[in-house]
Amino acid sequence: MAEESGSQRWWESVPKMLAVITGVITGITGLIVAITQLEPLLFKPKPEQPPVISIPRPISPADRTEFSQFPRTVTLVWDPVPAATGYKVEIEFDASGGRAEPKWVIFGSIRHVNTTTYTFDFIGTQAGRWRVWAVDPKGEDGPKSDWWIFIFTR
Repeated sequence: MAEESGSQRWWESVPKMLAVITGVITGITGLIVAITQLEPLLFKPKPEQPPVISIPRPISPADRTEFSQFPRTVTLVWDPVPAATGYKVEIEFDASGGRAEPKWVIFGSIRHVNTTTYTFDFIGTQAGRWRVWAVDPKGEDGPKSDWWIFIFTR
């Protein structure tokens, strides 16, 4: 009989042990759910930063260069920009007719330059100016360089 009473006690405690195990599992599950819901708040991923595209540095022709050759062929040159997939170039001419205040008019807006040079033939005996900017891998324009002026005297 002593054995029966010991085994009965053990079987009587099984529902209690199952209740404890169920409570522990429920608690762990609740903790996992809470951590999962809090994770985005605790561990915010850094937003994807677009590549920083720097300003191309113009090299040639130097600002305020005077030319006297004909034909008026000009080659623009600038430093490469890391991560740039291309460049855009803007060229203007002074349509003021020699007045004190220049009147800049677009001569060319070149959108797909894959090198760090661009050659073109300029019109007339007058001033012109140019600037360049890089395009990033997403196709977004970077900041533009300053305008550089050139002058044809002939």
